[in-house]
Amino acid sequence: MAQPASAEADPLFASAYDALAFAFRFNHQQYSPTPMARLMRGHIGSGKGLVGIDGAAQAGFILCVVERLGEWEKAALAARFALDRKVLFKARDTLITPAMAALGTGVHKRRVVDAMVQKHFGAKVKLKDIAEAHQVNKNTMTDHWRIIRKTLHDVECRAMDKAEAALRESGVCL
Repeated sequence: MAQPASAEADPLFASAYDALAFAFRFNHQQYSPTPMARLMRGHIGSGKGLVGIDGAAQAGFILCVVERLGEWEKAALAARFALDRKVLFKARDTLITPAMAALGTGVHKRRVVDAMVQKHFGAKVKLKDIAEAHQVNKNTMTDHWRIIRKTLHDVECRAMDKAEAALRESGVCL
Protein backbone atom coordinates (compact mmCIF):
# COMPACT_ATOMS: atom_id res chain seq x y z
CA MET A 1 0.00 0.00 0.00
CA ALA A 2 1.42 3.40 -0.95
CA GLN A 3 2.09 5.97 1.74
CA PRO A 4 0.88 9.57 1.44
CA ALA A 5 3.25 11.92 -0.40
CA SER A 6 3.96 13.91 2.78
CA ALA A 7 5.28 10.82 4.56
CA GLU A 8 7.67 9.99 1.70
CA ALA A 9 9.10 13.51 1.34
CA ASP A 10 12.01 14.57 3.48
CA PRO A 11 11.29 17.43 5.86
CA LEU A 12 12.76 20.77 4.76
CA PHE A 13 14.41 21.48 8.12
CA ALA A 14 16.36 19.36 10.57
CA SER A 15 14.79 21.07 13.58
CA ALA A 16 12.15 23.58 14.61
CA TYR A 17 14.96 25.96 15.53
CA ASP A 18 16.23 25.90 11.93
CA ALA A 19 12.72 26.41 10.55
CA LEU A 20 12.01 29.37 12.84
CA ALA A 21 15.40 30.95 12.13
CA PHE A 22 14.72 30.64 8.39
CA ALA A 23 11.21 32.11 8.64
CA PHE A 24 12.12 35.10 10.78
CA ARG A 25 15.25 35.89 8.79
CA PHE A 26 13.89 35.32 5.29
CA ASN A 27 14.32 38.43 3.17
CA HIS A 28 11.02 39.00 1.39
CA GLN A 29 12.61 41.49 -1.00
CA GLN A 30 15.05 39.11 -2.60
CA TYR A 31 14.82 38.43 -6.29
CA SER A 32 15.22 35.28 -8.27
CA PRO A 33 18.66 35.03 -9.91
CA THR A 34 18.85 34.97 -13.69
CA PRO A 35 19.59 31.65 -15.41
CA MET A 36 23.10 32.88 -16.27
CA ALA A 37 23.76 33.78 -12.63
CA ARG A 38 22.63 30.30 -11.55
CA LEU A 39 25.02 28.65 -13.99
CA MET A 40 27.93 30.83 -12.93
CA ARG A 41 27.58 30.24 -9.21
CA GLY A 42 27.36 26.46 -9.46
CA HIS A 43 25.68 24.40 -6.76
CA ILE A 44 25.23 26.41 -3.57
CA GLY A 45 22.82 25.83 -0.74
CA SER A 46 20.70 22.94 0.39
CA GLY A 47 18.99 22.35 -2.94
CA LYS A 48 15.55 22.49 -1.33
CA GLY A 49 14.44 25.47 -3.39
CA LEU A 50 13.83 27.88 -0.52
CA VAL A 51 14.38 31.04 -2.55
CA GLY A 52 12.01 33.40 -4.27
CA ILE A 53 8.31 32.64 -4.07
CA ASP A 54 8.85 29.12 -2.69
CA GLY A 55 10.96 30.47 0.14
CA ALA A 56 8.47 33.23 0.88
CA ALA A 57 5.63 30.71 0.97
CA GLN A 58 7.55 28.42 3.34
CA ALA A 59 8.51 31.34 5.60
CA GLY A 60 4.87 32.47 5.61
CA PHE A 61 3.66 28.99 6.52
CA ILE A 62 6.09 28.80 9.46
CA LEU A 63 5.17 32.31 10.63
CA CYS A 64 1.50 31.30 10.45
CA VAL A 65 2.27 28.52 12.93
CA VAL A 66 3.93 31.09 15.21
CA GLU A 67 0.94 33.42 14.84
CA ARG A 68 -1.33 30.77 16.42
CA LEU A 69 0.68 30.84 19.67
CA GLY A 70 -0.13 33.03 22.64
CA GLU A 71 1.02 36.65 22.78
CA TRP A 72 4.02 36.04 25.04
CA GLU A 73 5.09 32.92 23.16
CA LYS A 74 5.00 34.77 19.81
CA ALA A 75 7.01 37.59 21.34
CA ALA A 76 9.60 35.20 22.80
CA LEU A 77 10.20 33.56 19.41
CA ALA A 78 10.35 36.91 17.62
CA ALA A 79 12.80 38.26 20.22
CA ARG A 80 15.01 35.20 19.75
CA PHE A 81 14.99 34.93 15.94
CA ALA A 82 13.97 38.20 14.29
CA LEU A 83 16.49 40.57 12.72
CA ASP A 84 14.11 43.44 11.97
CA ARG A 85 14.50 46.17 14.60
CA LYS A 86 10.79 46.99 14.70
CA VAL A 87 9.86 43.37 15.30
CA LEU A 88 12.55 43.01 17.98
CA PHE A 89 11.44 46.18 19.77
CA LYS A 90 7.78 45.13 19.78
CA ALA A 91 8.62 41.60 20.96
CA ARG A 92 10.88 42.75 23.77
CA ASP A 93 8.37 45.40 24.80
CA THR A 94 5.64 42.73 25.00
CA LEU A 95 7.85 40.56 27.23
CA ILE A 96 8.27 43.31 29.81
CA THR A 97 4.79 42.46 31.12
CA PRO A 98 5.50 38.85 32.19
CA ALA A 99 8.93 39.90 33.47
CA MET A 100 7.46 42.60 35.71
CA ALA A 101 4.66 40.28 36.83
CA ALA A 102 7.24 37.69 37.89
CA LEU A 103 8.80 40.21 40.25
CA GLY A 104 5.56 40.42 42.20
CA THR A 105 4.15 43.42 43.96
CA GLY A 106 6.08 46.58 44.62
CA VAL A 107 7.53 49.36 42.58
CA HIS A 108 9.82 48.22 39.75
CA LYS A 109 11.51 50.48 37.27
CA ARG A 110 10.33 49.63 33.78
CA ARG A 111 13.66 50.59 32.24
CA VAL A 112 15.51 48.20 34.54
CA VAL A 113 13.19 45.34 33.55
CA ASP A 114 13.47 46.36 29.88
CA ALA A 115 17.28 46.21 30.09
CA MET A 116 17.10 42.74 31.65
CA VAL A 117 14.72 41.50 28.93
CA GLN A 118 17.15 42.79 26.31
CA LYS A 119 20.03 41.10 28.15
CA HIS A 120 18.18 37.78 28.12
CA PHE A 121 17.82 37.99 24.35
CA GLY A 122 21.43 38.80 23.64
CA ALA A 123 22.03 42.50 24.26
CA LYS A 124 25.48 43.25 25.67
CA VAL A 125 24.30 44.68 28.99
CA LYS A 126 25.96 44.24 32.38
CA LEU A 127 23.89 44.05 35.54
CA LYS A 128 26.40 46.26 37.31
CA ASP A 129 25.89 49.01 34.72
CA ILE A 130 22.10 48.76 34.97
CA ALA A 131 22.26 48.95 38.76
CA GLU A 132 24.47 52.03 38.68
CA ALA A 133 22.43 53.81 36.01
CA HIS A 134 19.15 53.33 37.89
CA GLN A 135 20.50 53.50 41.44
CA VAL A 136 19.44 50.00 42.37
CA ASN A 137 21.33 47.85 44.85
CA LYS A 138 23.40 45.24 42.99
CA ASN A 139 22.08 42.41 45.20
CA THR A 140 18.50 43.43 44.37
CA MET A 141 19.50 43.60 40.72
CA THR A 142 20.94 40.07 40.84
CA ASP A 143 17.81 38.72 42.54
CA HIS A 144 15.59 40.37 39.94
CA TRP A 145 17.77 39.08 37.10
CA ARG A 146 17.48 35.51 38.39
CA ILE A 147 13.66 35.76 38.53
CA ILE A 148 13.31 37.46 35.14
CA ARG A 149 15.74 35.08 33.43
CA LYS A 150 13.79 32.05 34.71
CA THR A 151 10.46 33.55 33.66
CA LEU A 152 11.62 34.43 30.15
CA HIS A 153 13.33 31.06 29.78
CA ASP A 154 10.09 29.31 30.73
CA VAL A 155 8.06 31.38 28.24
CA GLU A 156 10.61 30.72 25.49
CA CYS A 157 10.71 26.97 26.19
CA ARG A 158 6.93 26.77 26.15
CA ALA A 159 6.88 28.64 22.83
CA MET A 160 9.53 26.39 21.27
CA ASP A 161 7.70 23.25 22.45
CA LYS A 162 4.39 24.39 20.95
CA ALA A 163 6.00 25.54 17.69
CA GLU A 164 8.05 22.35 17.39
CA ALA A 165 4.98 20.17 17.89
CA ALA A 166 3.03 22.09 15.24
CA LEU A 167 5.92 22.07 12.74
CA ARG A 168 6.54 18.35 13.24
CA GLU A 169 2.87 17.59 12.77
CA SER A 170 2.85 19.52 9.49
CA GLY A 171 6.02 17.75 8.28
CA VAL A 172 8.20 20.86 8.07
CA CYS A 173 10.88 19.50 10.41
CA LEU A 174 12.03 16.20 11.86
